[in-house]
Amino acid sequence: MSDINVAVQSGRLGQDPEFKTVGDTEVAKFSLATSKKWKNKQGEVMEETNWHQVEVWGGLCKVLRRVPKGGRVIINGEIKYESWEKDGEKKYATKIKAHSLTVIDWTDEEGNSAPAPAAQKTASAPAGIQKEEDDLPF
Repeated sequence: MSDINVAVQSGRLGQDPEFKTVGDTEVAKFSLATSKKWKNKQGEVMEETNWHQVEVWGGLCKVLRRVPKGGRVIINGEIKYESWEKDGEKKYATKIKAHSLTVIDWTDEEGNSAPAPAAQKTASAPAGIQKEEDDLPF
């Protein structure tokens, strides 16, 4: 029996995605902001935002190209932990490798939201794209 590594996040892109090509496969990375709001004991509205680094491969990049900074998406994937050494110091990163991407809405430069067109809304990584790359080119 295998263990399960699943990450499901709904949030907004914190930046325009950055795209590169590795071999013959396109890969993109972006930051995803997830926020929650609540009222404290004094009745004040509090907000906490967490940032997640996300990478997508292959066909998911086609959908992601249409989502600018501020666009809202739902991603489903797996958590990846990476480490490397730079200048004699050990560095660490935690990422989410997305296997599916659903666009909820676009956000234009003025911050206005609009629902995503249904035809461009959801994509899943095709079989065979789930490959691992140790050294992403960015």
